[in-house]
Amino acid sequence: MPQDIAVRFPHLRRPERNRMELLDKYLKELEMLVNTDSGQDSPEGIRADARFYAGELEKMGWHTEMVEVDYAAPCVVSYNRKADHYDLLLTGHMDTVFPKGTAAERPYTQ
Repeated sequence: MPQDIAVRFPHLRRPERNRMELLDKYLKELEMLVNTDSGQDSPEGIRADARFYAGELEKMGWHTEMVEVDYAAPCVVSYNRKADHYDLLLTGHMDTVFPKGTAAERPYTQ
């Protein structure tokens, strides 16, 4: 593994037991996200998801901004450094198509 990757992502060097701990953490986070109503009629859920993703990116050293828009819940903008030019853009969405209450009706299961 190249040195710079090992320094930036030390969890990739951890023994198997720690990888299982990471999997458990991931599954708990997934459960929290799945059990959050985040449809267009649940802006508070989308806002909670946005705070979660922004926090996770900040833990990895990324700069994040919550950009408020008047027609939807906030957008999360994240970058690893300020620059005049960026080589990569990733986009996604945090809302679902399900009405409020669906998360309680169909909670996360493994």
